[in-house]
Formats: sequence, C-alpha cells, structure tokens
Amino acid sequence: RLLAPAGHDICVIGDPDQAIYGFRGADVRYFHRFCEDYPGTTMIMLEQNYRSTETILRASGQLIGVDDPDRAQKSIWSGIHGAKTLTVTELLTEKAEAEHIVKTIEQEVGGISHFSMDSGRIDGPQITPPTQTRPGATSAKQAVGLKNVGLKNKVWARDGEKGEGEKERSFSDFAVLYRIKEQGKALKEAFARSGIPFQMVGDEKLRNRKGIMELISYLKAGWSLACDLDVERILNFPSRGIGHGTVHALKQWSEMRVGSLMTALERSDGISGLKPGPKSKLRIFSKDLNQLKKILNGMSVYEQIHHILNQFSIMDAMCGNKAFEEDLAAFLDLSRSFEGRGVDFLAHLALEKAQDRYDPVTEKVSLMTMHAAKGLEFPVVFISGCENGLIPYRRKKGERGDLLEERRLFYVALTRAQEKIYVTHAKRRLWFGERTLQYTSPFLEAVQEDLKEYKKPFSARPARKKQDPQLRLFEL
Repeated sequence: RLLAPAGHDICVIGDPDQAIYGFRGADVRYFHRFCEDYPGTTMIMLEQNYRSTETILRASGQLIGVDDPDRAQKSIWSGIHGAKTLTVTELLTEKAEAEHIVKTIEQEVGGISHFSMDSGRIDGPQITPPTQTRPGATSAKQAVGLKNVGLKNKVWARDGEKGEGEKERSFSDFAVLYRIKEQGKALKEAFARSGIPFQMVGDEKLRNRKGIMELISYLKAGWSLACDLDVERILNFPSRGIGHGTVHALKQWSEMRVGSLMTALERSDGISGLKPGPKSKLRIFSKDLNQLKKILNGMSVYEQIHHILNQFSIMDAMCGNKAFEEDLAAFLDLSRSFEGRGVDFLAHLALEKAQDRYDPVTEKVSLMTMHAAKGLEFPVVFISGCENGLIPYRRKKGERGDLLEERRLFYVALTRAQEKIYVTHAKRRLWFGERTLQYTSPFLEAVQEDLKEYKKPFSARPARKKQDPQLRLFEL
C-alpha cells in the first residue's frame, strides 16, 4: 500500500508454486491475499512453459496440486516432447546412490575413461561418436583421462530415448540436486574418485571459507572498519605466537574499559596482565596494521588483497591448501570489478547468494541443494535422497514441518529439468549418526505410475580370470 497509494497502479509478478523461503519469513499467503487487498485486480495466468518437456510438466503438476485448497488451478503446457518417463532407482546406501549417479553420467557421455569400461563402472553398449563432428569437438574416446578440469568442448552421447538419434551431452548439462548439504558429502567423494569435473554450488559462502574470512578481516582493519571479531580472527593468523591467554587478557581489558579489541591491541603495552613476550608480539602486529592503513590508501581492492597476502605471508601459511587456492582465485576475480570501492565489495560479499558461485560456462556437473537450484535449468537433473524424512524434510522423527512448502520445493527441483529426470533413493542412510531404514518419499507416490520407469542399479561386470602365464607358452 505504501508502494501504490490510492489512485496508483501496481503490477506484481510471481509464482506461488515456487514459494520456498518460509524459513526467511516469506509467506505464500501474500499471493493468495493480494486480490483481497486490491479488489478489482486482474490476474493473468502465464501457462506456457518454455523449458521442460510435457512429461516433466505432467509429473510436477500432479505433485503440486495435492492437499492445497488455496492454490489457484492452472494448466501448464509446453508442447515440448521428449522422454516419456522419470527414471526411478533404489540403491542400498547413500554411497551406492552417489556411485550410481556417477555411473549414469558416465554412460550418458559415453564413458570418460578406459578404466570405467574395463572395471565395469559403466556397462551396456558404448556409443560411437558421429563420424562427422564439428571442428574442435571432443569425441568420447578423446575424453579419456579427464580429471577435474573444465572441458572446452562437448562429448557426444546417445539420448536415452530410443529413436531420438544422437544427442550432444556435456558435463554442464547435468545437475544433481539434494535436500540438505549433508547429502553432498557422499556425492562429492564419488565425483572426486570418478575424475568427472564438478562444481559444488552453495556449499558454503565464499566469505565464510578459511583464509578468505581472515583476508576480509585484514581488509576491514586496513579500512578502519574492523570489529572485535575481525581483530580476534587475525591476531594469530598467520601464526605469530599470540596464544589464547593473550587474547583473553585483551578481551578483559576492553570489556573493563568499554573499549574495542583494536584499542586494547594499540594500548597493549599498558596492560598489566601481559608478559613482555606477548607485549612485544602485539606491539609489532599493531605497528603492521597501522602501516597497512597507510599503504592501502589509493590501491584497488584487487591490489590491496595482493599486498595483504605478501605483507603477512598468508600464502606461505596456506601452502598446499588447494581449497584455499581455488577460493582465493574466485575472491580475487570478484574483487577486480570493484576497483577502489571497498565498501561496495564488502556489501556484495554480505549479500552473496548460493547461486553467485555457480558458473554456467564451465564444463562441470553441478551439485547443489534444491534451494540453490531455484531459477536455474539443466537438460538432465538427478534428484537424490527421494526418501520420507528428506523429501519432505524433518529434523526430528515425528516432526511434520511445512508439508506444502516441502511439496513446492520438490516441484522446483523437478522443474529445473529441461529433458530428463533421474530420481534416486536409498534403502538405508546414515542419518544423524545412525544407520536407518528409509522409505520412498510420499511426494513421488503422487506422480502417476505411467510417468515413472523403475530401473535397477548398475551391476559390475564379473572380474576376468587371470590366466597362468605358464599356459601362454602353449598358445599358437
């Protein structure tokens, strides 16, 4: 009403079927009440979908229309035809589930290594790539030995639907969605073993990563914006021999005088509870920070980060930490666009969303939570952990939660797919530290049987018997 007082117009666009942020205070009832708050409102249904096949829309429509009397009836259509069913597979454990997903992707792209074929990681006939490929295209055979690299070219593979002919698949065509971050561990391990390049989206915000947190605190100290937490974070990073006892003494002093931790650091020479050794180290560090404030003035954010890395020998302290190296590369790349606007850079980091770390260009399989996938789309989507307790999610046994929102979240996951959906679930799962018996999600049961194809897990090929080398002497 503040946006559009009496006599003014207002236009609102949204999809109540994708209202999935109740934990942030969002409420789907705002959609339902809009026409009551603004009598005479004209509602226009946008029912044509330009992303998913009719099969996916039918399945998701059957799911979302259950147990919600307030939901406006609509019929979504696309006219896009493809796979006739969703593929559903039951696995023994979460590790077997992760391995199955890896094998399915390997088969979809035709196998990425001789090891995959020889060891039985993938079975079934391998697809020969087209004889005539585009200039620079990569065949399945040329893709052998790929390990954690972003492919620049596509890999050819046959689409699962018979009669559709050859279809181009690259690693970026695949997304694996799951309900909670804990599920990502088994998937990450399986993909790392396989050599398939992948990206974890929304795993943890960049600003919360080890090494990056401290770099941000150093920047804030250089801009005179450091809070007590920032100072505490960098006092002994990298290690300079400032122990917990010293930090505790600084905190006590600042609390008694209602001052900041930075003030306590600057006046550490006068703190009676500190010994000469720690006082000397604090004096040197305080001097380094004062010097930093002067030097950073006039530099771009990118240059400032490089200076901090060098001045405080952070690269030496994090040597060999590959995760930090990857995070630092992303951090530096992000800083380039802010030039000297440090405050804007901090604001951007504070507002960072899970999708901000998603790279749509790199040729990698995307692993992410269902929430992180909102707004994205992929030709092939795997929905893992389709079990009661995960979908819908319950933190405790017997807890109901918001079933309608959980249903909408599953709807969002289904409608991320453009062409194909694989649904997997485990018989047993390590759940809150216990190995528990799992049951199929009731949401999956809402989808008609003619839209589901139940497929058995891959079976490893029997190991070849080793021939006695002595017998080879008699071979002609």
